[in-house]
Amino acid sequence: MGGKASMCGQWRLGVLGAVTLIGAAGPAMAVGPGAAAPEQPPARIGNIWNAIPHQPAQGDVSSAEQGAGVAPNESQNQRIDRELDELNRELLQRERSDPAIAPALKP
Repeated sequence: MGGKASMCGQWRLGVLGAVTLIGAAGPAMAVGPGAAAPEQPPARIGNIWNAIPHQPAQGDVSSAEQGAGVAPNESQNQRIDRELDELNRELLQRERSDPAIAPALKP
């Protein structure tokens, strides 16, 4: 009797080992010659590609605008500057008046 119990225990351990081995190797075996390769991340995301941020310089933008004939004239630049100054004032005022935005000042 002891022999049958011992063999049964060994058989269970063998089956358990096989199941564990197949479970661990299953995903690796699924990738074969006909299997689809995992999707690669895009080569470019926004202004970052090849792990290098590419932000155009103001001079490059200005010359490209002039070359395309869409560069703003002096009055448009002044209007844009006034609008940006006004937005800056609004944001600073909002920051001073809103306790949720304003940083806590230490005495």
